Amino acid sequence: MKVKNTKYGSYAFVIAGIYFLLAEFVSAVYTGLPLFEVYTQNTISALGVPGHISPIDWLMNSGFIVLGVLLIIGFHMGLSSQIKKWKAIEYALTFVTALGLFIIAVIHAGNPIHQIGALMAIVGGGVLLMTAAFALDTSKSYKIASFSLGLIAILFLVVMIIFMGNPDLEIIEAVPERISVYALILWSFLTGVYLIKNN
Repeated sequence: MKVKNTKYGSYAFVIAGIYFLLAEFVSAVYTGLPLFEVYTQNTISALGVPGHISPIDWLMNSGFIVLGVLLIIGFHMGLSSQIKKWKAIEYALTFVTALGLFIIAVIHAGNPIHQIGALMAIVGGGVLLMTAAFALDTSKSYKIASFSLGLIAILFLVVMIIFMGNPDLEIIEAVPERISVYALILWSFLTGVYLIKNN
């Protein structure tokens, strides 16, 4: 049963990453704008604001929700058995990250609560990845990848905040935002593949 649960958890991680990227891409296509412009000048959550730039905002918001749900499922079924320490902390960080994603999906950009949700998702996710490198009984290469991706997520969140405060750079704040989020997405995908190969 343990192997079967791990298998389901690994699939959850892979599906989470793929679904999120597809939801974002399709939402971006439906804006009718050049994709380069969408990806560099519009944040991911902007695609989920009703009546803003994408007519299928619900799809992008579903991406956040699916990512949050599958993160919890993936962590519980795929990684929980490999936690060698800090189990309560890892579960708490997973919950904080998922809750942040849910907030992003239901409370849209422009609302201060949305910003809190974004911080919960990116900072919580980044710290989760970094601590997972020490808490999980995994290979050295996985630990390095997990820590590095968590650090990238947090560092580029800081870069995004700096861009937001600079009139000359504010227009491309979506670039560091996407790097932060994609670091988490890449971790989800890599974790799923790692679990599939090693179980």
